[in-house]
Amino acid sequence: MRYILLAILSVVIISCGAQSEKQKARKELVSTAKEISSTSIPEQTGIVSDLEDIFTNDEEQQLTALLNDIFDKDSTVIMVATIPYESVFPDSFNAYTLKMAQIWFADDMRSNFNVFIGLSDGHRLIRINTSLFAEKVLPDEEVEKVINDLMYPRFKERKYLEGIMDGARSMAKTIRDNRQHTKFEKL
Repeated sequence: MRYILLAILSVVIISCGAQSEKQKARKELVSTAKEISSTSIPEQTGIVSDLEDIFTNDEEQQLTALLNDIFDKDSTVIMVATIPYESVFPDSFNAYTLKMAQIWFADDMRSNFNVFIGLSDGHRLIRINTSLFAEKVLPDEEVEKVINDLMYPRFKERKYLEGIMDGARSMAKTIRDNRQHTKFEKL
């Protein structure tokens, strides 16, 4: 019996340690994002801001239509930005996209369920940021799964449009399916 209690206690301690590491990393990211000047963030050109010019005009229109359709169906705002190589250093990419999301969503108050997809072909990086409401129904583990299972395989083939569209559909479905069953009073 004592061994079982020790095993359970060990699992709880390990879980708490992993959670505190995650919280520490998140605080560090937010702190770094605060240091990035708002003036270094480009103006948003639409729900899709292809600053790196990786999409054709037709592809950008397809993606815009999908994201508008997602919003019309369930009020989830998904924004996409492609970020040029020269705009950011790789080690500050995550903080840069967080700052971008914060600024752009502050200007777009249509929804509390917000997802920001930042992609840099030049750096071969992607980051997905979610609002607090969206994070309750689309946790980091789900976002990581979407990136690894749906987006990366397409990106390796340089099919960015397909990867982002697949990821956006999946995240919108997860948010739609889970938001009905989640209480939001304690944010």
